[in-house]
Amino acid sequence: MYINILPMIAQSFDKILDDNIHDKTFRFMKEFLTQSSLAIKLSKRSIDDGYNVDLKSALNIEFREYIKTLDSEDRNSALKKFNKN
Repeated sequence: MYINILPMIAQSFDKILDDNIHDKTFRFMKEFLTQSSLAIKLSKRSIDDGYNVDLKSALNIEFREYIKTLDSEDRNSALKKFNKN
């Protein structure tokens, strides 16, 4: 299942755009620290590689990196924990 993270990122930025931006930015980033290090690495790569290209190319880059997470040890471990609940 392919999930486009761009709308989620845009929505998340709405959380931090106000007067107390510094503190909220750090709280926002702490949410990412609990995520898979592989997912974070690949997300950063998607942003870096897709920043100065057209939208179609950027979405292809995002999809290419997302596919790499589908059979990762982190994902499989999280799914096993989820199924136990």
